[in-house]
Amino acid sequence: MILHKKAILAFLLLLITILSIRSYFLSAEEYDRLHGITRKYDSPVFYLISVVLYAAVLYLFLAIRWAFKSAK
Repeated sequence: MILHKKAILAFLLLLITILSIRSYFLSAEEYDRLHGITRKYDSPVFYLISVVLYAAVLYLFLAIRWAFKSAK
């Protein structure tokens, strides 16, 4: 189940999401630095961890459901 086309696509979408979150926080901090704005942002680590945990829960749910269906 790990090497199916849908799983590979989902993994690529997860990577794109993680890179987008990272890029957003880097660019927002750079923008604030260039324009002299002092603002505190939440840590991007919390966003990244929550996205990865959400994807892992979905993947485990689908894997368990697939195992039960194939066992019948």
